[in-house]
Amino acid sequence: MASEKPAVMAATREEIDSAIAALTDIELVRLQWFAMARVARIGVAADGRDYRELLSESYRRILGSRSWNKNIPFVDHLFGTIRSVSSHWAEEFKRELDAGRNLISGDRDTRTDPTSARTAASPAADAERTIIARDLLDYVKQLFSEDRLARDIIAGWEEELDGPSIREIVGVEQHAFDAKVRAIRRRLIDEGLKASSKKGSTS
Repeated sequence: MASEKPAVMAATREEIDSAIAALTDIELVRLQWFAMARVARIGVAADGRDYRELLSESYRRILGSRSWNKNIPFVDHLFGTIRSVSSHWAEEFKRELDAGRNLISGDRDTRTDPTSARTAASPAADAERTIIARDLLDYVKQLFSEDRLARDIIAGWEEELDGPSIREIVGVEQHAFDAKVRAIRRRLIDEGLKASSKKGSTS
């Protein structure tokens, strides 16, 4: 007999409030970082909104239309909601552009400001982000579980962010970022997960 999926267990408002209050400092930092990464990834499609607004809207969705199924860990539900809201922003932005929004002038509308003509959908990714095959990602994360900067850089690659975007979010200088990338590469080479360059390492 095929196993049945567990029944959906929708949380009450009180249970959601308790789950929010129980979030640890580490989980809150991870959620903030993820929101920053999502805003950086959709670029100008965020339409002037920052990670704080993304987090706020995600919490509002959880308390309203996006109910929490208690079979799923609450923090995982939050991550999924942040991703969903940011994707909705990008889709809404594209629909407005397709409808001719960019032809309407406006002093404060970043969607119509020619000086804001950055890449909207996703930043051009550095070659480094292709370092990690998707099927090895969990193992790679485990390798660097004790190295916060390495974990943050790898998370940025996972979100398909480029080097400058990762540096801005993580808050490190170019030399520190480059040194850590080289260290990650060396570790992956030692683990047999990346081929060594015949010409030596490059920055």
